Amino acid sequence: MRRHPSLTGTALLVLLLGLLVVPANAAAASCSMSVGAPGFGAIPQLRSTPTDTQATVSVTCALAVTDVNGISATVKLGAGNAGSALNRYMSGAKSEHHHLAYNLFADLSHSSIWGDGTNGAAPVVLSFSYNAANAAQNISATQMRMIYASVPPLATQTVADTYMDVILVTVDY
Repeated sequence: MRRHPSLTGTALLVLLLGLLVVPANAAAASCSMSVGAPGFGAIPQLRSTPTDTQATVSVTCALAVTDVNGISATVKLGAGNAGSALNRYMSGAKSEHHHLAYNLFADLSHSSIWGDGTNGAAPVVLSFSYNAANAAQNISATQMRMIYASVPPLATQTVADTYMDVILVTVDY
């Protein structure tokens, strides 16, 4: 089992992402990934519209001659502080009792919560195809997907703080 953990982030209002790459079988393929952290920046304490941002997940898989059927890589996003991807929140640095709701989506319309496959929050599956024209060498391909992050409108005043969450990102292949 290969694991590549790391954390990255930006100041003020951040979403920290941890990385974990896990092979699902002993196939000759190998995959790696990089993830950008979607920083929301300064958010007004009261607002009638959501605050949206995005980041990129980049997955690179190298297929060997034995991977003639190609492979699938499943990208899962953990639940973070909330314990459920359906109700994610960031905690304040000044007090763990300060919460700011947000979520991560697989689509721009925010209709599909990106999660780990539990409680209705689906992972994203990427397919990597074998190219017979390059059969004598390993074939490497990269796919990128956007993570769409959103903080909903706030009808009541939020405590001024620096809010963050740590999300474990896993790629199974």
